[in-house]
Amino acid sequence: MLLSSLLSDVRAPCSLLRAGRACALRGRRLLTRSVSAASQASSDPLLARLSSALGPEDASSELRWMCEALEQEGLTGTPLAPGRLEAMVADRVAGKPLQYILGTQPFGPLLLRVRPPTLIPRPETEQWTLDLASNLSSLPQTPLRILDLFTGSGCVGLLLAHFLPHARCTLVDLSRSSCSLARENASQSNVSDRVSVVQRDVLRPDFAEELAHGPDAGEGWDVITANPPYVTEEEYAGLSPEVRDWEDVGALVGGLRFYHRLAEIAPQLLRPSGPGRLVMEVGRGQAPDVSRIMRQSPAAPNVESWVDPYGDFDRVVCATFEPHGQRRNYSTLSASARHLASPLLSPLAFLSHWARPPLLPSLMSSFSRPATSASSNRYLARQKRDPYRTGLTSFRSRAAPKLQQLDAAYRFLSPSRVVVDLGAAPGGWLEIAAPRSRKVVGVDLLPIQPVPGAEVVQGDFLDPRVRARVCALLGQDKVDVVLSDMAPSISGNKIRDEEASLELCEAALDFAVQNLRVDRRPDPEPSIDPTLDALSPDASKKKSSKRRAGSSSVLIIKHFASTGATKFRKERLMPRFDRVLYEKPEASRKESGEGYFVCIGFRGAPESA
Repeated sequence: MLLSSLLSDVRAPCSLLRAGRACALRGRRLLTRSVSAASQASSDPLLARLSSALGPEDASSELRWMCEALEQEGLTGTPLAPGRLEAMVADRVAGKPLQYILGTQPFGPLLLRVRPPTLIPRPETEQWTLDLASNLSSLPQTPLRILDLFTGSGCVGLLLAHFLPHARCTLVDLSRSSCSLARENASQSNVSDRVSVVQRDVLRPDFAEELAHGPDAGEGWDVITANPPYVTEEEYAGLSPEVRDWEDVGALVGGLRFYHRLAEIAPQLLRPSGPGRLVMEVGRGQAPDVSRIMRQSPAAPNVESWVDPYGDFDRVVCATFEPHGQRRNYSTLSASARHLASPLLSPLAFLSHWARPPLLPSLMSSFSRPATSASSNRYLARQKRDPYRTGLTSFRSRAAPKLQQLDAAYRFLSPSRVVVDLGAAPGGWLEIAAPRSRKVVGVDLLPIQPVPGAEVVQGDFLDPRVRARVCALLGQDKVDVVLSDMAPSISGNKIRDEEASLELCEAALDFAVQNLRVDRRPDPEPSIDPTLDALSPDASKKKSSKRRAGSSSVLIIKHFASTGATKFRKERLMPRFDRVLYEKPEASRKESGEGYFVCIGFRGAPESA
């Protein structure tokens, strides 16, 4: 809507517009009143309140986002109640999730509305949906029917509809409020003409029959997507209050219950001429159980799983149901495809896995079909041209080339070295380290398929019993290199996710302090301190660091760019190592905040520590 029309509209008087702009400008002044977040907090009541709950840095960021949201509301003519910014701050201090306060959450190129108690879309769900859309977009533009169960805000089905103009999507949820929100998001995303929303209970005995005979069923669906409640009662008790107090417990807690139901109803809902696909998000450690449930179904589908790039565990289970009397052999994929740059299978392997036999030859010519918009095209193009996700590498995970590139730069792996890899699943880094080192031990909570030349311990490396098992495998050897590519499970809350990442950094450092060989040789050059903006020291110092890394004790630790990471580096790493450098391997996406601290020359724990 043009500003001139707003000014002439009696429903949006000038006073309200001025109020909205004044509120936003006031927030901006709060952020620039001084160079220090701490001094801001002491000089302004709103920042002080937020800082007391979140810390000064996080408070500044969140207040800025609130002000930007209010500014957008003011410019679109939405009436702004007096004290709106103060109310938003009060809600945040009380623990209300920021996404609910702002009222929106990005999901791919879409900006979806969110409101309690419907679940806030998570980044890991966004990632596998983008990858699924990328692969389905390569199919010929024949009608494609998608059924999205447990739709919530509609995020999965709407993103697929956005990328696939030839698809018709049916979104199903038990909650009336979620169905209403999904319809709003369908309209806002300009796909409501190809999307229908149905309120149904998946657990009702007549659910499949009722849905299959409904107006949207046609001959059945080609693809079923499902993000069911999978959190266990025990896990739910340990969730943060922001989740437990605001998000629908019925959409969170379910364990394996709903996967049994999905295995039962999927054959009744999928197109009989097949093949039909059931794509399900699962919780940490649940993929083996869900895969077993699917395989034990009378329909006996072929089952694959995709790895979560945020957490390095199987996040998605995909079951392919063949037409009656047919069954193709996917054994060539089962051993290798799930370990390709996860969660995206190589395009050709995925096409042969998903395409109907009569259509496969024509798929090759339609592989590069353009997307429906510039933003869609950018997302799809990124997936297809990424050499680390398209089968050009043969490692188990997309992370493996990162270690390969780090070692090419610093040469810290050699036949005389002893290496411990923390958070090693699915084993991509072990594949790189084992052939290059004398002894390699990998530790993870999740099971790891055997890697030649590496020993594996399943368990929490913070557990003294697990550490004792690691020490038993090491024998009398001191550790030369500690690797940590650990990343937390993403909650969708930026601040909380940064805190979780730093907790893993602290845990990795603690393990290194207790197990890493102390490098007693004095460093001829003092520890260098490049900032995170200057990604590397000058060439001569970096060359010297590379020479040192080959014979010194080394800690490689992943982090995500934040003020907390900078503080962790300066206060926790630099007092303990001769040199601490920042590296971002070429295999790391440019838009990602991911980076690695390369810590060289362990001095031992400081006396004050």
